[in-house]
Amino acid sequence: MKTQKIFIIGLSWMCFLGSILPMALCKVFAATSAKTLEECFQSALQKSEVIGSQKELLIQAREKYWLALSTALPQINGIGSYLWQESSATTDNTGTVSSSPSRQPLAKIQATQPLFHGFKEFIGLRGANKTVQGAQEDYNQSVLDLYKQVAAAYYSVLSLEQDDHNLATELKLYDNRTKDLKARTRIGRSRSSEVLSVESAMASVRANQENTRGQILAMRESLAFLTGFSSEVELQDSSQPFAAEKIGSVDSYLTAVKSRPDYRSQYAKWKVADDSVWIAWTGHIPYLDFTGDYYLKRTGPSKDIHWDAQIILTVPLFSGGQTQSNIRTAQSQLRQAQLSLLQTERAAVQEIRTLYIQLKSSAQQETALAEATQLAEKSYKEQTHQYNLGLVTNLDVLNSLSSFQDSQTAWDRAKFSVKLNKVKLDLATSSKWSDRGPS
Repeated sequence: MKTQKIFIIGLSWMCFLGSILPMALCKVFAATSAKTLEECFQSALQKSEVIGSQKELLIQAREKYWLALSTALPQINGIGSYLWQESSATTDNTGTVSSSPSRQPLAKIQATQPLFHGFKEFIGLRGANKTVQGAQEDYNQSVLDLYKQVAAAYYSVLSLEQDDHNLATELKLYDNRTKDLKARTRIGRSRSSEVLSVESAMASVRANQENTRGQILAMRESLAFLTGFSSEVELQDSSQPFAAEKIGSVDSYLTAVKSRPDYRSQYAKWKVADDSVWIAWTGHIPYLDFTGDYYLKRTGPSKDIHWDAQIILTVPLFSGGQTQSNIRTAQSQLRQAQLSLLQTERAAVQEIRTLYIQLKSSAQQETALAEATQLAEKSYKEQTHQYNLGLVTNLDVLNSLSSFQDSQTAWDRAKFSVKLNKVKLDLATSSKWSDRGPS
């Protein structure tokens, strides 16, 4: 008998665990499969064609650096030729006969080394290095822009889903209100018109809910396009709440202006334009080159001479005004780069100031809405209590309920607005990049 009881108890526990364990496993799996903002961004980083294109531009800039380096290095070429000409023989004053063969094969190795070109090769090499730095900063900026797009879509989905949850809660409150009024109507304590007014409000909330769900689907498609995840993927917000008192002064954020990737990219372009002016000036400077030949095969009077070397001096005298035109063009491009640098700096300051104001305002608004929501909830509960005592009308209760839900919705939206504004300000003041995002 005791054994049977133990068996029955054990079987009951097995059935209980068999019903609970799959649900628990499903919850654990859902929790682990939920995507954070960082995971969405990392996936978007792999999927983005814009980022891939910026990578290719960076590769091209690096290759231009090696191309600029090659102009300062010696050039070695193998040269071969075969000349046919009319055979001739001449006699000089000493009676020596000199002849030019009708067939003259030639094979040689030639080396050419620039000795002095006004240092334009080294200036060009420095400019190519700046171009690589600018391309790297352009890549960093494109990554920051992508993070901003992902964050905007991510928090928009979460905010809209919270709106949907609040609307469902509001419908539940209206439904409870309807049941209570119907019960009161049956005993003559309420009028049927009061039930209709609540049902009308419920219909309006349902319409709003359908609109919100449509926006959720549209925004999820945008997030799916950026990340490559399914549009039905669950999202998990891992960020911590942010309070208004954590915000420092705007000057502390403005110190990051010259560390931003867009500013550093434009600064690199300005330095390249500055170097281009000197490179253009080298068109007036004499060039000095060294050339050496080693002959593998040669005919004629010089067939026993196996090598020669020469230093060549080239003095520019007249180029039809081409050099001066190049100088004026380079100077104009330098002024243009200076203006672009100033514009980039001014735009960065304006963006940081604007985002700072938005973050501080949204954080203060969140604090105010938190208090307003608590008061609205107390008012709704008090209005419901007083209605049961016959002190207020049903319209007063509905108004307090609507005010409470509106405050709750606005508060939840403000929470996500603060988080998104914080991300935007972090991006606007970011100076470097890590695997997890801007820093």
